[in-house]
Amino acid sequence: MTEAEVEQILHLLRSCAGEAPRHPPARIIPRLEARLRAGKPVPGRRRLGEIIGQEVVEKATEWLGIKRVRSNSTYDYRDSGTYLLHGIKDGEPKAQRLANFVAEIVEVIERDDGSGVSEKTFIVESGPDQAEVRAEDFDSLAWVTPAWGPAKSVAPGRETKAHMAEAIKRNSTDIEHLKIYTHTGWIRNEEEVIYLHAGGAIGASGAIEGFTVELSGKLQHLVLKAPAVPSEAIRASFSLAELGPVGILMLAAVYRAPLAEFLEITTSVFVEGKTGTFKSAIQGIALSHWGSYWDGVQFTANWTATANSLERVGFTLKDALTVVDDFKPSGPGNEVERLHQTAERMLRAAANHGGRLRMNADSSLRTEYYPRGLVMSSGEDVPKGHSLRARMIIHSLEKGQIDTAVLSRLQEAAAGGLLSEAMAMYVQFIAAEAKNGLKDKLAKRFNTLRSELAGDHARTPGNIASLIIGIEYFSAFALSAGAINNFEGQELLDRARTSIGTAARTQDLEQASEDPTTRFVALLSEALAAGRVHLTNKAGGAPPGREAVCGWRERVVQDVTSWYSAGDQIGWIEADTIWIRPHLAYAAVERLSRDQNRSLGVTQLTLFKRLLAAGLIGQTTTVRAVGANSAVSRVYPIKANLILPPPEEPSQVQRLIGFLSGAVGLQEHFSGDFGLTLARFVEAAGNELERLDPQSKDIPM
Repeated sequence: MTEAEVEQILHLLRSCAGEAPRHPPARIIPRLEARLRAGKPVPGRRRLGEIIGQEVVEKATEWLGIKRVRSNSTYDYRDSGTYLLHGIKDGEPKAQRLANFVAEIVEVIERDDGSGVSEKTFIVESGPDQAEVRAEDFDSLAWVTPAWGPAKSVAPGRETKAHMAEAIKRNSTDIEHLKIYTHTGWIRNEEEVIYLHAGGAIGASGAIEGFTVELSGKLQHLVLKAPAVPSEAIRASFSLAELGPVGILMLAAVYRAPLAEFLEITTSVFVEGKTGTFKSAIQGIALSHWGSYWDGVQFTANWTATANSLERVGFTLKDALTVVDDFKPSGPGNEVERLHQTAERMLRAAANHGGRLRMNADSSLRTEYYPRGLVMSSGEDVPKGHSLRARMIIHSLEKGQIDTAVLSRLQEAAAGGLLSEAMAMYVQFIAAEAKNGLKDKLAKRFNTLRSELAGDHARTPGNIASLIIGIEYFSAFALSAGAINNFEGQELLDRARTSIGTAARTQDLEQASEDPTTRFVALLSEALAAGRVHLTNKAGGAPPGREAVCGWRERVVQDVTSWYSAGDQIGWIEADTIWIRPHLAYAAVERLSRDQNRSLGVTQLTLFKRLLAAGLIGQTTTVRAVGANSAVSRVYPIKANLILPPPEEPSQVQRLIGFLSGAVGLQEHFSGDFGLTLARFVEAAGNELERLDPQSKDIPM
């Protein structure tokens, strides 16, 4: 056949397809053209007849010499359906109809989420109908009716279905392959790294064609934009620093996130503040570096979502920001606790780079999902937990701290796509840096910074160093692009060290309130003051002069005052030492903590080991108490002034009342001159007492 004849056939196919009532998918004509030019047979004769008309197909069949029925040694594909050939009848193969349609796999799609386990689906066509079927579901053919309705059916029987699945595979002679990435961030392409976003891929030389990225839901808006005026975009991003310490923190987080591939991120950023502090608006500006869609109202996730879905979102957003908005524990106690547990699971997974391990039905392990970028969040409260807070950099935002004029200017830049343009250039810069041992450079720089910094918690220096690296690489990028000068770059680095370091050190001080040992001491004092538990003296009675602070309550019956105890006796007090029964004290404190929707978070054994290590208690000893609970007990000594307020010094009025009470009693035993002198003294002291405290005249003497 001449080239002119092929062109004539193609022209006929295109013109007839355009006039057909059912338009074919966009890829059908190019595929036919490719097969025709390669001299390959055109399968799916019945399908072509439905699309472009039977007469056209017949003519093309005649010109190209295509057989009316294409078959092999096992299966036959006819207009009436797909047949299994077996045995001989009247000299011809016996044909068993498997289905009333002919189908073929035209495309295999591989979806790669970066976990190492790809999901494959088949695009199956039968006439004008098309279905996307998961590879593991294909052989069952259970997808036929849901996809194509009752008009197309497969004959019953397990063996029949197995044959039909095999027949479709054998009929698929020209399968296209498409790889779709379902995550953002860096992948390796031969000798270079490229950065994926919802709009495609970026390498050291700019945008790269041939990569398909498919993100679900709102995440499809994570698109980096090619810059129009590079310096303008970078300056717009640089102006985040004009918002003060919180702006510098945002800038550090934004430009630290794409470095996660080369240096793991083990800290999260949390902005705490009341409504009206613009915390969500600021996080929206940070997130808009990945697209103008993110406006401070739309975020990648919300804390009302389940822990599983949050981990999956964090896993998808590799080398990018995962912003989870609105941590606001409220409602019933179990709902508050659920929210704290969700936050702990998400933020701990981000720090430890490990998710929740689960098994499939066949006992194999499922893919482990955890955040692979940088997690940022905000709320009116901070997720609880001493060790959890140590995995975060927390910034407290107060009303009036944000310059609304600067904020408005940044929001305009975000809406115009300037910030996503800056990020597009930044990942191009990082792709070029990756060719020169970036991973080793970052590791060395991180270790150097961490050794220079100090913090009370072991994680604090690493948290600060990690974010400072984000600022350093943004500064280097902006300098290389000529968007800022050396003075501006150095000033930004100095301010970053100061503001991020200050935030982390302030957090160290706040960490003490979440330390289980500190909370134990504070809660034990509260339990005693509330009368939920009590201390006795060595004899088992109320400690004289300290009854109220030791958990005792005053009771007056017929003008007789007495003290009674409530709750468990958790120990006793001798001089300046309290002897604590560990089991009872721990149980009481844990109950009080749970009433506040909290928990100590450690076992009794661990808690008392830490109390001992901190010097808050002495070594345990075994003693026998006197009184109602006189059994042998294992107790720990703790200084009374750690738990109880200091004894109050008696006031002048109290001293005078005590003295007068004693003097009046003495009058009964003396007469004569001494008795008269004593009576005059009592009268004078009584007058002075009445002057100091007019209510004292009602006190019986």
